[in-house]
Amino acid sequence: MDFKKNPKTTFKDVVNEMRQNLLTDQWVIYAPDRARRPQRPESKDAGKNNRPDLAADCPFCPGNESRLPSIIREIPSVSGDGWQNRIVPNKYPVLTPGGEVTGTNRGIYLTAAAYGVHEVIIESPLHSRDIPMMTAEEIRTLIETYAMRYGQLYRAYNELEAVIIFRNHGRRAGTSLEHPHSQLIAAGITPHFISEKERVAREYYALNKRCVMCDVLEAER
Repeated sequence: MDFKKNPKTTFKDVVNEMRQNLLTDQWVIYAPDRARRPQRPESKDAGKNNRPDLAADCPFCPGNESRLPSIIREIPSVSGDGWQNRIVPNKYPVLTPGGEVTGTNRGIYLTAAAYGVHEVIIESPLHSRDIPMMTAEEIRTLIETYAMRYGQLYRAYNELEAVIIFRNHGRRAGTSLEHPHSQLIAAGITPHFISEKERVAREYYALNKRCVMCDVLEAER
């Protein structure tokens, strides 16, 4: 990422942006817009296997499509009736594709626009269908959806450096909706934990002339 000097700017009235922590050299996303997310109370049955299959107030449940920003793509069910999983924009994204990737100096700090993509993968039409309760075929289709969207975003945006898929589970983990879902963030920077893995892999190859992940997979098999 390239940087230009702009020491007169301040942190007043900041919208979503990325900032570099000078003490750790890591980038942090500041997203004040996320505070506007609706916080639905977690049901007493959260985490149990007796949640309803459909919830009237859940935007991720079938029939509540009007509450979604849009539907990017959906994978049809095996029977052809309805859908198996969906990809939708995050209504309160930490990153957005508008703006420049170029960063700026704000005093001694480096900052950059919150450039990227933030999406939600609704894992099942059933409100109660968490991953441990899915069939092997449903899990396989979900992982294929991850891989498909991962590749699509890299092909669509040349400025992206990292696509990260993660999953919060439960209120204590930061999720605001019970319905089973994953999140995808595609950023214009490489997070430290990813670049560190690359460094370790390069050093392993330099020492052993072999791919570290190949060796791990072979040992596990």
